[in-house]
Amino acid sequence: MMQKIFLNIGDIVIGIESQIAPEEETANRSRFHHFIPKKKPSKIDINIELKVIPKYKKYKCKELFRTERDLGRQAGARDPSNQEEKYLGKGLDWRTGRVEDKILFEGGTSGRYQLLINEDLIRGEAFIIKSDNNWKLTEVVYGFLQVLIIYYLAKKRCGALFHAAGLNDGEKGFLFTGLSGAGKSTTSRIWDGISGIKVLNDDRIIVRKIKGELYMYPTPWHGDYSDYLNEGTIKKVKLSKLFYIYHRDTNLAERVHYTQGFNHFFKTLFLSFWDKDCVKFTFDFLADILAQKPCYKFGFKNDARIVSYIRGLK
Repeated sequence: MMQKIFLNIGDIVIGIESQIAPEEETANRSRFHHFIPKKKPSKIDINIELKVIPKYKKYKCKELFRTERDLGRQAGARDPSNQEEKYLGKGLDWRTGRVEDKILFEGGTSGRYQLLINEDLIRGEAFIIKSDNNWKLTEVVYGFLQVLIIYYLAKKRCGALFHAAGLNDGEKGFLFTGLSGAGKSTTSRIWDGISGIKVLNDDRIIVRKIKGELYMYPTPWHGDYSDYLNEGTIKKVKLSKLFYIYHRDTNLAERVHYTQGFNHFFKTLFLSFWDKDCVKFTFDFLADILAQKPCYKFGFKNDARIVSYIRGLK
């Protein structure tokens, strides 16, 4: 009998169907329960049939884009007897390509998976590559699902994923974007526990435009701080202000306008590099956000005074 599990991430509903139910993950139950609907959704945006197989299927793929891990000088040459390495290449993180009229995503060091999906991103077939016959929801969420959501948001012209922390302060949504080490998790840690505050995520935030309004959505891909995931329901919130953050000895928020803001915030977008039309949409979407919402370059000190400082901005 087919088992089916549903995920709702950014109001994108994913249905995952498999002959085998996923293994119970006690440690991740609270992390994922925010994204598992309590009843069967009336509409499914992406349908995926999932199987577990012992080795990669060898597709004749026109490669479009790949990322690789830096293995260092001591990594050695490619091993021609290693069939996985021979097929994927040494140190592959993930890659995408085209197989006839479908899109293929494959993971290596970031998680061993393959996803072959129709061009419209409505229906696909996924494989978890492992020797046993079990799978975990973690292997989907932290395998192919993030890059699929990035592509879906751009392909369907409905939003973007930011490298950012997101906060709900009494129905005011604050987006704190930044590169690794800028202070997204630190910011979330400071605000978490403050009365009236709900942390959406400390590292990945989806922004979508719904009926003319910009909303921030939580995601399951957290950073260094994840205590907020053990708390109550995490919901979307209207986007009020954006901040490009960095560490500083004293708090200083400088209002930035379009050109300067674009130069800062585009660096924190996750892009579908292999599809120029998707990249163009994401840049246009960012321009739309910057035209609508106040944007700041924000240097902050690691203490609770940033809360009153941000709340006091006009």
